[in-house]
Amino acid sequence: MSSYISAELRRQVRERAKNCCEYCRLNEAGNYLTREVNHIISENHRGEITLDNLCLSCFDCNRYKGSHVGSIDLETDLFVSLFHPRKMH
Repeated sequence: MSSYISAELRRQVRERAKNCCEYCRLNEAGNYLTREVNHIISENHRGEITLDNLCLSCFDCNRYKGSHVGSIDLETDLFVSLFHPRKMH
């Protein structure tokens, strides 16, 4: 696995997100922690280093999500995918 994300790809992710976390939508301006380029589907789960699979994330959202791809819904006992910031609204 390679976790290297080129400077150009990081720039594209940041530009697309307009410096906002793509999960909670909070802007980076005025925040003491910078936004991080994050895999939506982690490399551990065969996520690729592509523009479509990368997002800009704040520290809290990135740590909360971790490398998870989903969880069990406690009401239905069904597996559900985690929120995808550009495919789910």
